Amino acid sequence: TEYGCPVIETTKPAINEVVDPLIKEIMIKYTIPVKLSTANVSIFQQSDDPSKPDLLRQTFSGDHKLCTVGSDNYTVHIPIFESTFSQPNSSYYVLVDNNFVISQERDEPLIGIIKKNIWTFSTEPLNTPVQHSNSVTGLLRLNEEGSLKFLQTNHSVFFKSMIREFSKTIPVTEQRISTSGIWKYDTTSPKKILLTFKINEAKDDHIIEPNSQTIFEILRTLIKQKRFTALSSNEYTSLIDESAPFIMTRNYFEEYRSLIIIFIVGLVVLIILYILARLKNPEAKNSVIFDTWFIIQDFAVDLAFVLLKVNNTPHLKIPTMIFFILPIVINILFAINIFVSEMATNPSFSKWVKESLALSSMCTLFSAIDIQILNTLSSDLFGLKIFSIPLTQRSKKIMLWGSIINIFIEDVPQIIIQGLYYNSVITYDLIPSLAIASGGLVILNKLILRSYHALIRWNHRRDKIEEYNKNRRLSAASIRSIRSNVGN
Repeated sequence: TEYGCPVIETTKPAINEVVDPLIKEIMIKYTIPVKLSTANVSIFQQSDDPSKPDLLRQTFSGDHKLCTVGSDNYTVHIPIFESTFSQPNSSYYVLVDNNFVISQERDEPLIGIIKKNIWTFSTEPLNTPVQHSNSVTGLLRLNEEGSLKFLQTNHSVFFKSMIREFSKTIPVTEQRISTSGIWKYDTTSPKKILLTFKINEAKDDHIIEPNSQTIFEILRTLIKQKRFTALSSNEYTSLIDESAPFIMTRNYFEEYRSLIIIFIVGLVVLIILYILARLKNPEAKNSVIFDTWFIIQDFAVDLAFVLLKVNNTPHLKIPTMIFFILPIVINILFAINIFVSEMATNPSFSKWVKESLALSSMCTLFSAIDIQILNTLSSDLFGLKIFSIPLTQRSKKIMLWGSIINIFIEDVPQIIIQGLYYNSVITYDLIPSLAIASGGLVILNKLILRSYHALIRWNHRRDKIEEYNKNRRLSAASIRSIRSNVGN
């Protein structure tokens, strides 16, 4: 027969057929009933350069539970990986080893297709433009043997060797794959190491080549099916742990689109509230709208980090909990001190607490986040009575010093912890990013406010001194005038 094998009747695809690169399986129909056996069926991509070897795309044995025999007992179905026919307008061939199948009747091994110029076919050319994709970064894990070799080898050499093997196996030019050299231990499997690789976007519009997303998908499939692809036969890519998927760093905008929209809407609402508050009462401390919002969102992000992320870095768990709980305790103590003192010495405050018990309890609760929130009570916001409670100078000083203390026992430590967390992980996602950003904004906001208030107090004190000196000069002049009149 045309297959050089008397027991093979037909194949799909047929010899010299042009196929869709996305086909899911190929088939061999035999002239007798067959069973799967221990030998391999392999698919190769023919090299365009005669000096270079053909590229193995996939290979596995008949009894590996990937192949199946149809209900007719004559047809063998061979699954195709997504990475196998990834190159359009390319030539491929299939080799079927002897003993890939055996006859059902006699259990005798059957001969296969052992020459590469027999069962050949090609993939369709690319008819539609390649959709552009920005560069993407992927994360893979080495097995224990590979992790040990990585630690014992020059890291730059290891990365370059793996990139070279990736480029040959995918195949793409080496320029399409790069690395930042970042590596970390996997916290879920401490003996294994995580590596990052960047798949660069296509730069030359005149050359038809796969976009970065397509290359990522091909590489992900190759890693997932490593033992059945050329990755397993290379020196460095064979050290990849195929049990851990090749994952892409997230597209934050797509993943958190609704959260981002809520944030923008909330910010617009705050700005509108601030404008309305200024129109209603320009003399009020209307900036407390933003102060309170900064403080609450910073607490929410810190809480999310504690609950969802800190477990990724066990060595940071205790300091994170300490610098999360300690400020809450200190702020509560400050708030209790202020409330007790004001109740004892400030009749207006005492009356407000009795008339607004729910609101005062809520203020006490929120002051645990940051004592500065109590500034809202005396802000005269919107000219409302509930925000016009006079506080003594003692309480204002406590809030000032409490806010300063919070910078050093909460905000600065949280930023340091985020820096340590960044150095301890590879995929630094949205929550830690928001935590470090909100912490920085809170510190900046506090420093600006403290500087502004200090400047106001200094100007006020200077005006009082100048007024006092002026009064003294007037008094001295009056005395001299009186003496002069008496003398006359």
